[in-house]
Amino acid sequence: TTYSYDNSALYEMLSKPAANSKFIFVKASPSVNEKWSHVFDVNKTVYREVVSVSEVVTIPAGTFLNCVKIKESYSNATNWNTMYVHPTAGMIKSDAYSEDGKVFLSISLRWKNY
Repeated sequence: TTYSYDNSALYEMLSKPAANSKFIFVKASPSVNEKWSHVFDVNKTVYREVVSVSEVVTIPAGTFLNCVKIKESYSNATNWNTMYVHPTAGMIKSDAYSEDGKVFLSISLRWKNY
């Protein structure tokens, strides 16, 4: 998976490198309650919603202010992810939740070099 910044003020994720298919990861100026989705194929749709634009996230790489918190869910699935995106560092943390609301996977930035 590759993340890139696009001139149209969108962060996008390259979802199918061979086909160069992209979908919106998060807008550069997101709003709380903003929602969007992307259909991968007939069996899978990804839904995203901006929960907050002012999260303070402390991880091994440091404390990051004004992070965007995004809830991501999928069609035909009971689990979901919460992602934290910093305006300059990009995605710094992601937590995957099971249907009972417990985190079963957590990924975070370990260091920064800027």
